[in-house]
Amino acid sequence: VGLAAAAVYAAALLCNQKVTQNEVSEVSDISEVTIRNRYKQILRAADVTT
Repeated sequence: VGLAAAAVYAAALLCNQKVTQNEVSEVSDISEVTIRNRYKQILRAADVTT
Protein backbone atom coordinates (compact mmCIF):
# COMPACT_ATOMS: atom_id res chain seq x y z
CA VAL A 1 0.00 0.00 0.00
CA GLY A 2 2.93 2.32 0.67
CA LEU A 3 4.18 1.83 -2.87
CA ALA A 4 0.74 2.73 -4.24
CA ALA A 5 0.66 5.92 -2.16
CA ALA A 6 4.12 6.85 -3.42
CA ALA A 7 3.00 6.15 -6.99
CA VAL A 8 0.07 8.54 -6.53
CA TYR A 9 2.47 11.15 -5.17
CA ALA A 10 4.89 10.63 -8.08
CA ALA A 11 2.09 10.77 -10.66
CA ALA A 12 0.78 14.01 -9.19
CA LEU A 13 4.23 15.58 -9.40
CA LEU A 14 4.68 14.39 -12.99
CA CYS A 15 1.34 16.02 -13.88
CA ASN A 16 2.46 19.28 -12.23
CA GLN A 17 -0.15 18.96 -9.50
CA LYS A 18 0.80 20.65 -6.26
CA VAL A 19 0.44 17.89 -3.71
CA THR A 20 2.42 17.28 -0.55
CA GLN A 21 3.52 14.04 1.01
CA ASN A 22 1.39 15.05 3.99
CA GLU A 23 -1.75 15.31 1.84
CA VAL A 24 -1.17 11.88 0.31
CA SER A 25 -0.39 10.53 3.78
CA GLU A 26 -3.66 11.78 5.22
CA VAL A 27 -5.75 10.35 2.38
CA SER A 28 -3.95 7.01 2.20
CA ASP A 29 -3.28 6.53 5.93
CA ILE A 30 0.38 5.83 5.10
CA SER A 31 3.13 7.72 6.91
CA GLU A 32 5.02 10.49 5.14
CA VAL A 33 8.25 8.61 5.83
CA THR A 34 6.96 5.52 4.02
CA ILE A 35 5.77 7.62 1.08
CA ARG A 36 9.13 9.41 0.91
CA ASN A 37 11.10 6.13 1.05
CA ARG A 38 8.93 4.37 -1.55
CA TYR A 39 9.06 7.48 -3.77
CA LYS A 40 12.87 7.33 -3.71
CA GLN A 41 12.64 3.62 -4.50
CA ILE A 42 10.43 4.38 -7.53
CA LEU A 43 12.92 6.97 -8.77
CA ARG A 44 15.83 4.55 -8.41
CA ALA A 45 13.93 1.78 -10.20
CA ALA A 46 13.09 4.15 -13.05
CA ASP A 47 16.69 5.42 -13.04
CA VAL A 48 15.49 8.99 -12.54
CA THR A 49 17.63 11.63 -10.86
CA THR A 50 16.19 14.65 -9.09
